Formats: sequence, C-alpha cells, structure tokens
Amino acid sequence: MRFSDLSAPARTLWAKSGDVTGYGVLAHMLDVASVAEQILLREPAQTLTWIACQLGLPHPDVVRWLAALAGLHDFGKAIPGFQSKWPAGQVADQDCGLVFRPSALHPNRHDYASTALLRRQFGPMGFDPGWTSAITQALGAHHGYMPSAKESQDALPRNEGPAWMAARNELFDTYWATFALQGRPESTGVSLVATTWLAGLTSVSDWIASNPLWFIPHERADSLQDHYAQAGKLARLA
Repeated sequence: MRFSDLSAPARTLWAKSGDVTGYGVLAHMLDVASVAEQILLREPAQTLTWIACQLGLPHPDVVRWLAALAGLHDFGKAIPGFQSKWPAGQVADQDCGLVFRPSALHPNRHDYASTALLRRQFGPMGFDPGWTSAITQALGAHHGYMPSAKESQDALPRNEGPAWMAARNELFDTYWATFALQGRPESTGVSLVATTWLAGLTSVSDWIASNPLWFIPHERADSLQDHYAQAGKLARLA
C-alpha cells in the first residue's frame, strides 16, 4: 500500500496545518501508532499481559493491536467542520472534490468525532459493542476529556455529502490493512482503569508524534510500511 495509491481526497485530508497542504491524516495516524509501539516495547512483560487480558486482545500481537488503536485517535479530523479550520487546507480539499456545505461546518470537535465515527467503523467488523464503546471513548479522550455518549453522537457530521464518507472509509481501510492484525478482541467488558490506561497511552503518543522537531511533517516514504518504519526510528530517538 502506498500514499500514491490513495484517492486525492483521502491523501489530502490534513491533520496538521502548515506549508501548502499541511500534513495528512493518514501519515499522522501512522506516526502516532509508531510512537505507541515504541513505548510499549519498553513496557515490562507483566504490563503487556495485564492490558491484553483487560482489553481482550490477542497476547502475541498485543503491541501491534494497541499501536493500531492509538493511531486511530485523529480519525475524526476527516470531517468538514475540522477541515474548514485551516483555510489553505480547505481549499486543497475543495480542489480534490470535497464540498463544504455551510450546514456541515458544525460540529467541528475532532476528538468527539473520532469516538462516534470509529464506532461506525468497528460496528460491521463484529466487535463486541461494549468493547467498542470503551475503546472509542478512550481514543476520543486524547485531549484529556472522555466525551459522553451525547457529546459523541452530537459530533457526527451532518449534510456533508457522500464524498466525505468515501474518503474516510478509504482512510480507515488503508490504515487498518497496514497493520495486518492477527486475531480479534474477545472482551465483552472493559474496566474504567483499562480505558483510562489506553487514553493515556494515546495522549502521550500523540504529544510526542506531534512535535515537529522530532517528527518533521512529511510523507517519509511512498510505501505506508516504510513510512511507519521510518517513524519508528524517529520515535526511538525522541
């Protein structure tokens, strides 16, 4: 899978503003996942065993699972309300065919939107609803606040048009396939302690990967796997 294989909207949607088109959502999510992976590789085996049991994740692949989940934190940035916050980024989106209807510019909270939109993505994958609710709430809390059910629901984009959903589906499918995860979650209930732990891992990973001194915002390779590997090298130096 390569960045150059993405449709123009999926590749152009920005997570970080700057320069001409900013830094893409997919590239930033991969950066954050790579940081999370490097953090987890430094954790003692007891911690990994504990969190695997708490979240019902396959133990042999728990580091990869947790990294993939943490990287999804900014999926909610792929909505009109957020994309309109940076004028140059909005113009780039429009040049790719994404429409910004005035009625779709609110809501614009990407953290709340991540929770709501990821629940929609996970639904068809057959994950337990309780597990999905806890995991997505943790990912939406990467700015320090866990959104309520109503706040998450209210954050869903409205009147945006089909091109937005198509771009998000492409982003999610491409990102998820990059990790080639083994197994599936078996948990039906996740404790608040485990939910908070995942929220903390996600927040710290995002903070590190968002520092432009450590992670210069650019696609590090055309191959998504190579980009991820290069981000891992940066994470080990950060």
